[in-house]
Amino acid sequence: MKQYENRLSKIRKAHQESQEQVAALLKIKRMTYSKYENGLSKIPVEQAIILARHFDVSMDYLCGISNINRGFPRDQDTASPPSK
Repeated sequence: MKQYENRLSKIRKAHQESQEQVAALLKIKRMTYSKYENGLSKIPVEQAIILARHFDVSMDYLCGISNINRGFPRDQDTASPPSK
């Protein structure tokens, strides 16, 4: 699914963030994040949610399912990170 990989790179660049910055946000190595953008590894859903929140994009948009960005939902159920 090439669409979501292209979308990851496009969103990151639109926010003028480096792969290093995004990797630090996800608490992973830059090379791991680079593999997500290049389609060599699949991004775990938990990390996709972090990115969607951070960049204020919907999961549908982040994953390439939709070309319409409605932003990340901000209701009470999603306003704070899930508790463990």
